[in-house]
Amino acid sequence: MAVIDISSHVPQPSPDDERPSFAIPVSGNGTASVEGLTVDTRTMCAKTVFTLIDFLWRFMREWISAHYSSSTQKDDPVYNTVKAFVSKLSALKIAESNFECGECTRALMYLEMFIRENPQQFQEQLWLFMKIYARLNEPDAVHGIMATRGREPSLEELIIAHEVTGQLQDAVACYERMAQDERKGPDFYKGMVQCYLGLDQPITALRIAQGIVSERPEMAAVMQEFEAEAFWRLQMFDDLGSLLSAPDIAENKSWGVQTGRALLHFQAGRSGLLYKHLGCMRKELVDGLGTVSLEKGSYQEEFQNIIRLHILNEIERAEEAVQAMLKVVSNEQHCMSLAEQLMEEWETRLENIEQFSRTKEPILSMRRTVLVLAKSLIEEKLAEVAKYLDKEVGKCWLQSAITARKDGLYQQAYTYMLNAEKFQLKELFVEKAKLYWEKGEQDPAFFTLRRGLEEHFPNVENSDSSSTITHRDDTKIYAEAKLLLATYNDETVNVDMDVNICNYKQAVDACRQWEKSSVCLAQYYDRVLGVMAEEERNSRGGEIQVNMVNFYGKSLRYGCSYIYQSMPRMLSIWLDFGTSLSEMEKNRDRTREQLEIMTNMKKNLDKMTKIIDQLIEELPPYMFLTAFSQLVSRICHPHPDVFRHLKTIIVYMLLVYSQQSLWMLMPVYKSSSAFRVKRCEEVLNDPVFRNTMNMKLLSDFTRLTEKLIELTEKPIGADVRNITVSTLVSSLPRLLKAPDFSDIMMPCQQFTIIQLPVDDNRLFGHNPFPVKQVYIKDICDELAVLPSLQKPRRISFVGSDGNQYMMMCKAKDDLRKDFRFMEFNNVVNRYLRKDPESRQRGLYIRTYHVVPLNEECGIVEWVPKLVAYRNILIKLYKEAGIYTNNKQLKDLSSNLSDSHSVKRENFERLLLPRHPPVFDEWFRFTFPEPYAWYRARTSYIRTTAVMSMVGYMLGLGDRHGENILFDTVSGETVHVDFNCIFNKGESFAWPERVPFRLTHNMVAAMGPLGVEGMFRRSCEITLRVLRAQSETLMSVLRPFVYDPMVTWRSTSGRPPTRKESVETTNELAVKNLEDIEGRVQGMMRVKGNQCSSMALSVEGQANNLILEATDIDNLCEMYIVNVKIMAFYSVMPCSSVNRYQRLVRTGCLHLQGRRISHAGRNGADPGMGQQPVNHWETGTLVKATVVIVFELRNLR
Repeated sequence: MAVIDISSHVPQPSPDDERPSFAIPVSGNGTASVEGLTVDTRTMCAKTVFTLIDFLWRFMREWISAHYSSSTQKDDPVYNTVKAFVSKLSALKIAESNFECGECTRALMYLEMFIRENPQQFQEQLWLFMKIYARLNEPDAVHGIMATRGREPSLEELIIAHEVTGQLQDAVACYERMAQDERKGPDFYKGMVQCYLGLDQPITALRIAQGIVSERPEMAAVMQEFEAEAFWRLQMFDDLGSLLSAPDIAENKSWGVQTGRALLHFQAGRSGLLYKHLGCMRKELVDGLGTVSLEKGSYQEEFQNIIRLHILNEIERAEEAVQAMLKVVSNEQHCMSLAEQLMEEWETRLENIEQFSRTKEPILSMRRTVLVLAKSLIEEKLAEVAKYLDKEVGKCWLQSAITARKDGLYQQAYTYMLNAEKFQLKELFVEKAKLYWEKGEQDPAFFTLRRGLEEHFPNVENSDSSSTITHRDDTKIYAEAKLLLATYNDETVNVDMDVNICNYKQAVDACRQWEKSSVCLAQYYDRVLGVMAEEERNSRGGEIQVNMVNFYGKSLRYGCSYIYQSMPRMLSIWLDFGTSLSEMEKNRDRTREQLEIMTNMKKNLDKMTKIIDQLIEELPPYMFLTAFSQLVSRICHPHPDVFRHLKTIIVYMLLVYSQQSLWMLMPVYKSSSAFRVKRCEEVLNDPVFRNTMNMKLLSDFTRLTEKLIELTEKPIGADVRNITVSTLVSSLPRLLKAPDFSDIMMPCQQFTIIQLPVDDNRLFGHNPFPVKQVYIKDICDELAVLPSLQKPRRISFVGSDGNQYMMMCKAKDDLRKDFRFMEFNNVVNRYLRKDPESRQRGLYIRTYHVVPLNEECGIVEWVPKLVAYRNILIKLYKEAGIYTNNKQLKDLSSNLSDSHSVKRENFERLLLPRHPPVFDEWFRFTFPEPYAWYRARTSYIRTTAVMSMVGYMLGLGDRHGENILFDTVSGETVHVDFNCIFNKGESFAWPERVPFRLTHNMVAAMGPLGVEGMFRRSCEITLRVLRAQSETLMSVLRPFVYDPMVTWRSTSGRPPTRKESVETTNELAVKNLEDIEGRVQGMMRVKGNQCSSMALSVEGQANNLILEATDIDNLCEMYIVNVKIMAFYSVMPCSSVNRYQRLVRTGCLHLQGRRISHAGRNGADPGMGQQPVNHWETGTLVKATVVIVFELRNLR
């Protein structure tokens, strides 16, 4: 394949070159006629050719997939003709050409194709990999490349790595070092100046640019853009005007120059010319987007242009606001309102973009320039508005500092902070203290906070009350400073407990309607309680717990941001305290001291219960619904008064959210535990709930549940695959079709996930279920029996909206664990969405709805368009002709009694060579378009990483090839069947040895970088989020402690006996939760079940887990019984993938076991010589397109 270039150089191909000869269109005089083609046209032609080449590869893959079992496939003329044509294409050159044309995802796809066939060249091509990933703005992959490089990185590579991660200060250091080298090209100078502009050092950038032009006049045109940008950033508009009035810059269409022209129009008040110029700039940007790609993904690849369109809109809006003010200068109040509206609009717009410095800083930088210009236009007539705009400039500097600090760009944050100081913002000292603290400078942080409080709030600091603060914004600043002081003292243990409690209380008192301060005070009390000695706990513990309930409750009155920290913990304290009192009351032989303790406990419990009563009255009901499963799990609570109030809350939920609540209450109502059923009946027989409508709904819910249990557990013949619902439970269709049957909500995730309000000022009146409910109206008679041991059945409900909703009925499986796991995953997703780094990468877990019907069966929401991992691999192995059936696999596998050395030898010598990595082929076959392939593979890597970490934390096992599925639309990993949790797999006859599944198939599908880059970084981010929210996440799991004992099994396999008359604490569950908490905090096992005494860092824990998951000594000990298990248990270290036999490539450069050579007539790849990379004229691509189409026509 000829490499495509946008130059005008057209070399003549060698006579020996057997690649397709793309003839050059010639004019009448015999010369090449390419002058009429613009760069955009040439690029579009190139992309058209590449799209046709993609089609050829797709044709090859799909043809092989359809004919892999046919013995005549090699004789097919169509297939052979296409194969002969494709075999002459160089994947490397296609990759290089696509990179030159800006088609980065296609370049990556073909480069990886080249590396798969030439793994020895991986290190050579890392530079191209790095440039591609840098242009795709994928810093994780760039880090992965740096980690896999076999030598020290060059300065050029370090610069790319620093720039893509925003570490511009380090990039500048590399540029300074490179400046000593005499071999410097235009790209070096451009990059260096851009770096200084990115660091907001326009003076330095301007001086360097001017020095370059002075030294190398031929660079003048290149440097004009940067000079213009530096001028308008420095507010040097006279110099900018002189620069832009030069004749040689008239045709310059660069962003810096065009923006400079717009700002000159703004400064001069030339509205008409400004709007016209902005319109032209918009058109150029939008036209550029049209040539970005012929496929999906243009938005992501040209995000910079989207940001520039955002900036143009804000320039235009600022001009409109200024002109509107100048028309009504006599009404300054109205003008102030216009300015405030503009700032509110800009703030909203900024909240809805990526919250990273590289995205926000260009916008904030332009805002500062525009606001300064606007201020200069109105300050003579509107002095107060001008002061307001000046303050907003300072806030823009502060916003830049905050964003840079959160990104870890401390040097840039400090620079922005220095610029903000001259605007004398009160809140600046708080941000400065945060910056010092994150840099590890604790003393300056404390000094800054104390000095700031004394300077800005002297009256408050010298009194015992914050009531002297009148302005609401000042109140928040004071409260935040006090909270930081308390938090930092807490972390460093600088003051004693009572002093720090006072600091926290001052923060709460300063701003009583601030949710965060109340949560922090309650959590501090919680930590204090945890370190108290038993004697002190008996004397002061009750009072502290009352304070905890009080402040957690106060936080709930003012927002939902911390509801998953506040609500579960508050309820746990209250309920556990009641249980402790009940246990003490059972003891008849009490000492005087015990009687005194019990009396105090009763008083404290009464205080807690009173607080809970007030919250029931004051809080929106959906807040309690977030902890409904926790409340239901404590339905056997032993203390009568606590149970009475617990029942009140549950009844309240049943009245307000009857559909969601009854689905969660049904498994308790149908429990095998008589006492739980009795307690449930007490709730449902409450006079408040008992009315005609509720009783009818309850009756229909109960009957539907019973029929579904019957449908799930009804015996079916061994060979039956299809049957009807009416054959199994004929009364179920009749029940649903009855005219008086109640509206019962479809048990799907979209109708059950609680949506919390975003605005804390709108807690009341919020609808937590905004999606319109759909009710069950009928059931389709067809029922599919799935080929599995428990014979799960797939059914379809008909909804009130006319659509069908598929469900899977599972018998002999305790789905309450699945339900809790999904609850846990939903809370994890919430915090992954809140974390900026996680949100940027789209980290989350694919969830679905689970409805337990009793302890042994339930229904699961059917997720469409999924395919099991096992099915994918079986099909790919059969296509390659290397499928190993179950009998063969059993003969190859080791026995449990074999020694470790025998198991390892069999694993490496017999099993792995028969199961080479093929999973990557599925992505290329399912997602043939390059961008779709890239996004699907990225989604696969990241969802696999998240689920690997979360699964490890909960001890998830049994991850064979039918419990892992992949979405055929997005490529995401979806896990099912969570019955084997809490490390249950370690008690199998063949114990599970690995923390999660990371097979050679999975690693190969991640690309040449394997676990480095995206996978590792996603693991680290997930672990960090889990650690940060450990208390919240543990509160979701604590209901396991109070679930009925049928959930758990002893080592003998029998359920432990117990007296079912009171709430029972499950000791096994307590032990499992302690293990989970240790894993979340970074504790690792070193030998067997022995835990290390020191917690690992997030990075250390992630690395340790990846090494464990890929350790052959662990993997060879795993149970391998058939292909579905082999699909997931045959794992080898990531670094060893290339040691094993390569699979027959479907549609790549290996086809049906026969290598297709790239070699020309002399046996060498004609594209691998020393000639320059870009040596074909893109203007010939129109003709090239015709050649390919003509070749395809001849295939007929």
